[in-house]
Amino acid sequence: MIYLVIIAVIVAIDQALKFLVVNNLGMAAEIPVINDFFYINCIENHGIAMGMLANRQSFVIIFTGIMMLAILIYIFINRKKEKKWMLVILSVIVGGGIGNIIDRIRLNYVIDYIDFRIWPYIFNFADICVVLGCFALFIFVFMDARKENIK
Repeated sequence: MIYLVIIAVIVAIDQALKFLVVNNLGMAAEIPVINDFFYINCIENHGIAMGMLANRQSFVIIFTGIMMLAILIYIFINRKKEKKWMLVILSVIVGGGIGNIIDRIRLNYVIDYIDFRIWPYIFNFADICVVLGCFALFIFVFMDARKENIK
């Protein structure tokens, strides 16, 4: 099933990037890519989005795990009747979620390394997948609902 491949590829990319950053840069180190704008800044994130639920790893792992499992079940059950774009977007979200769960289980924190100085938070590839996936899901569901109302 293509959706499992998408999830696996996203998890692999996420874990590979984190491995490369930690092993080539080290934790709590940063290098400028574009001075005063973009840095690779390797940190431990003990919370979720914007530091919420810091040091509540068990809760975050259980909650995120349940959400990822629910989405996986939805993908599996609806793989033949749901719109393909919806299932691809959900797969991207699940891939990002699993990438961060792996860190939480393995390390008790998430490795973040993407640091745009115009944004107050540091994030990672998995976070990008989850956020852009949720944004895309919102946009496409909204557009799809508008198409249905026009008919």
